[in-house]
Amino acid sequence: MSGVSDNTDYPQIIINSINAPFLIGNTDNKIKYYVQGLKLLDSLDPEFIVIVCNTAHAYYDMLQESIDTPILNLIGIVKVYLQEKNIRKMMVLGTSTTVKAKIYEFDNITTTYPPEEEQKTIDLTIEEYNTNKSSASKILKIAEKYSNDVDCFVFGCTEVALMMKDTGLNGINTMDLLVDATIKKIKS
Repeated sequence: MSGVSDNTDYPQIIINSINAPFLIGNTDNKIKYYVQGLKLLDSLDPEFIVIVCNTAHAYYDMLQESIDTPILNLIGIVKVYLQEKNIRKMMVLGTSTTVKAKIYEFDNITTTYPPEEEQKTIDLTIEEYNTNKSSASKILKIAEKYSNDVDCFVFGCTEVALMMKDTGLNGINTMDLLVDATIKKIKS
């Protein structure tokens, strides 16, 4: 990191890995865990908060309203990136909650989603991936069906981004964008 002359120049980073259920299906009772986690971080008076979960950003406004500290807005970060890259047609591969919330729909960009049965497979694969019971092959097979119909895929879930990492798909890892935005914010 440029501008570093000694260890005190590095930012203090506090991680709160929230023990929370998947935000898939009925999420009304599940989002409270994220609010509690954010309130704990907020009590530490940070400069800003980063939420490393696409699906949680479906609740961005509500989460931001629950605390005083600014939360980096992944949706806005992705929007700027898509506009800079002149993306016109994309498919979102993420949880059904992310898909239903349509958080990655923007003007002048056609956003498509897998059909419902394939979306159920994606949800199940995401849940199984976290317990080492599934591999990327199910989601990759779905994506390959549509790869000629879109400019790119938006990996709208941390697990999907991990699973699709070395597949060769033309995809946008939203977590990479979030990391870049976090570093940029720290430097500014």
